[in-house]
Amino acid sequence: GSLDRAGLSPALAVMVHKDNPLQTLSMAQLASIFGHSSDGSVDVRTWGQLGLRGEWANRTIRAYGPMAESGTGKFFRMMVLADSNRMNWENLAEFEDPVSARAVDDSGARIATALASDPQGIALGNLQFQNPSVKVLAVRDGQAGAHLPTRENLIERRYPLTREVWAYVHPDIDPQVKAFLDYVLSPA
Repeated sequence: GSLDRAGLSPALAVMVHKDNPLQTLSMAQLASIFGHSSDGSVDVRTWGQLGLRGEWANRTIRAYGPMAESGTGKFFRMMVLADSNRMNWENLAEFEDPVSARAVDDSGARIATALASDPQGIALGNLQFQNPSVKVLAVRDGQAGAHLPTRENLIERRYPLTREVWAYVHPDIDPQVKAFLDYVLSPA
């Protein structure tokens, strides 16, 4: 995948409004925000449930993201919600990608714009559309430390929402194609 290129399977960035004091989230917290639990655990619907206090404690979390059935939406559901469709539909605004692959009105741009005007929002998007009114959160998976979606963290697979791109070849591959692929996959 890529770091910040829409249409090229970018890593999924978790963003909040720049005024939000939150710095990190776990994958379990993301699941509790964007989904509905089926195991009796608590669904997270306010910022106070994530540890924010004062004026933030009782604010409702409003979520923004790509369509659940888009490629990015399916990736998120697979990685965070264990491929569940039990989403927090009451507080989720979905953004559809344009029909034309050449359109510049990417859903990621509209998601970042919506988040920029909503201090109570949290969004799933990509870094290409990050703007000064939003900030990217570090994400942790399990006991591992929290990581931002940086080039290094994607390459080293430390960032939990890194996407992979797979290529398949026929077992009876042409020797020249095999030599090329061996080179592509080598440290050189």
